[in-house]
Amino acid sequence: MTEYKLNRFTMADAQALAGKTADITEWDDDEPERKVTYPGAKITGIIVLPAPCLVIETAGAVITDAATGERLGTRPPEPELRLFFTRICEVDGVRGRFERGDRVALEHTDDPDTRLRPGDEGTVTRYDPKLGQLGVQWDSGSTLSMLLDEGDRVRLIAPAPAPAPGAGTGEAGKGPGR
Repeated sequence: MTEYKLNRFTMADAQALAGKTADITEWDDDEPERKVTYPGAKITGIIVLPAPCLVIETAGAVITDAATGERLGTRPPEPELRLFFTRICEVDGVRGRFERGDRVALEHTDDPDTRLRPGDEGTVTRYDPKLGQLGVQWDSGSTLSMLLDEGDRVRLIAPAPAPAPGAGTGEAGKGPGR
């Protein structure tokens, strides 16, 4: 396997991120005084065209002054954004796509028998990435699971709260001691 050492970010690093979410911060060579952070970006793939790129789906971005941290603006969500490895300066908050306790909002479902509508919110109870099945306790009382590989779509509103120091953690869908 070829390994690309660009800005200390390698192809192996990118491959390890595939299918996960992360807070990704980049800066552009043309405007080094500004940095752009994509919180909770979904890493959907890697492309090696003229240069290696991380392909992400964003929920928007925050632009800040690199020296002061002052907020300068925002960018809208993008379904497929390509970030050159040379522009990535920080990858933080890496996690599985969904974890127990995450808050999500429905974007789309083809289920004709549900009363859920886009924008409805709920809490993740379990996630099986192999089956593409996401268990959700919807605020409306529904427990309809989302079939992500079959076209259902949800977006992350807020990640699960971090466990208290010293508390045991389990995998998504499994609590401590289960």
